[in-house]
Amino acid sequence: DYFFLESFDEKQYWEWALFDVYKFIGETSNMLGALLISKKLKKVLENFKITEPHFYYLSKLLYKGEKKDYYIFQFTGEKFLNPLFGYINFKDSLFFDPNQKIALKIINKEDLYFQTSRILKESGFDIINVPIKKLVLNKNIDFFPMQSFLGDNIVSERLKQAIEENGIIGFEFFEIDYEVIAE
Repeated sequence: DYFFLESFDEKQYWEWALFDVYKFIGETSNMLGALLISKKLKKVLENFKITEPHFYYLSKLLYKGEKKDYYIFQFTGEKFLNPLFGYINFKDSLFFDPNQKIALKIINKEDLYFQTSRILKESGFDIINVPIKKLVLNKNIDFFPMQSFLGDNIVSERLKQAIEENGIIGFEFFEIDYEVIAE
């Protein structure tokens, strides 16, 4: 009835740090489209625009013998994929074929799957996703999870700032090398 923290170090060091967000790994790695988050982070997220559907499930985290209230924040998976594609304006977005070094115009999710498969075969499966040059979203979204089909989770500057101002611990932010436009 709870999750526990485990690392690759000796068991005595498994619970060395309490964070507001954890990725699922190990036996729970089948929950790739979810994070384990604190109540504090949930309150922050509830004030921002996150792709629909997404869900919060009350859970527990065992930390140093105490069960703490946490939430499973689920935002990707089989039933989430089609709605996520609805946020992308494919007509104005621009993708890139790294093998042929040419720009790609992708018109829909089927075309994205086709181009990804083609690029993977040509690259010998060295490239996981079709690289993006410009991603146009048809809604102003603060959290856009693309890890299941384009590789990144995009967070708006507004949400990033709120996470930092509220002292949320456990996120690592990276600059992306493509343009994101929210209409």
